Amino acid sequence: MTLPSLLRYIGLDIPRGVSVDGRVLTGRAATAAVTAGTATAVAPHAFHGGEDPPSISVRSAWWDDSAGRDADIAAVHRAFPGFRLDQRDGGYTWTGTIDTGRGRFDTMIVADPAGRLPAVVPVTPRALGRKEGRRGFRPAEHLYVSGNLCVADTDDWRPGEHTSATAIVWAAHWYAAYTDWRLGGPWPTDGYRPNAAA
Repeated sequence: MTLPSLLRYIGLDIPRGVSVDGRVLTGRAATAAVTAGTATAVAPHAFHGGEDPPSISVRSAWWDDSAGRDADIAAVHRAFPGFRLDQRDGGYTWTGTIDTGRGRFDTMIVADPAGRLPAVVPVTPRALGRKEGRRGFRPAEHLYVSGNLCVADTDDWRPGEHTSATAIVWAAHWYAAYTDWRLGGPWPTDGYRPNAAA
């Protein structure tokens, strides 16, 4: 049992937020930073892995709606000003660096044309895992088959409420768990499920 799951078991939830550079904050520091606007609250989500979600062919992408696109752009610029938007070739991606304090991870958030959970693609490093034994390599937990991060269950995504900034927050939370796991222990959390959302 991980420390966060033990605390939840006894009825304590630790607020979580992510700073503009990608560090996960907890407890009072998270509450203060979210209130001050220097961090974004972590929305409830669950890590898992396995097969990538199926792609759906759609004729019109959600970002063709100017209000939705403008809200997404504003949310990312406010929460993660270092991320850059690329709208070439009919696609819509954000690229930037998440600095957990124990590692820097270049990451791309690829918007889903149907408005579902974006794909979170590790750019550098691309292969995420840890050395085991003399020559062994164990891929990280909670990855899709493609190597993309599984930052949330597809049912966690709330179109109209969540933005690409939400996916970046979840990616920062994933990378923070990964940096702990990479040191040899168990994966420290399965996501974030406060009692109020359970």
